[in-house]
Amino acid sequence: MTTNHVDRLDPALIRPGRVDVLQYIGDASPNQARRLFCQFYSEPDVEEDLSAEYGADLDKLGDSIKSLVATKQAEGYIVSMASLQGHFIRHTKPKDAIEAMEEVFPKAIT
Repeated sequence: MTTNHVDRLDPALIRPGRVDVLQYIGDASPNQARRLFCQFYSEPDVEEDLSAEYGADLDKLGDSIKSLVATKQAEGYIVSMASLQGHFIRHTKPKDAIEAMEEVFPKAIT
């Protein structure tokens, strides 16, 4: 079972023997964002040609994702791995995902 609000669960659901492991998964780090981006776009879409430059371009774009996430985190913004994955699913081309990255930073940490 997964939840973002373990404090709201009925104690009977999370008693010993029912839930034996609690694992906290925090926000995405810049390195995690880069790795997810590069893995997600490791193969181009069917309509795209796999050029020799694709891998090098992907690495550069991955570096820009890493830099953007680091900058946004320094400004107090958060992003989860799930948000990033959803963003990458909605944007099938790596450059489109980069251009629309602002939509994954909806709120700042207060």
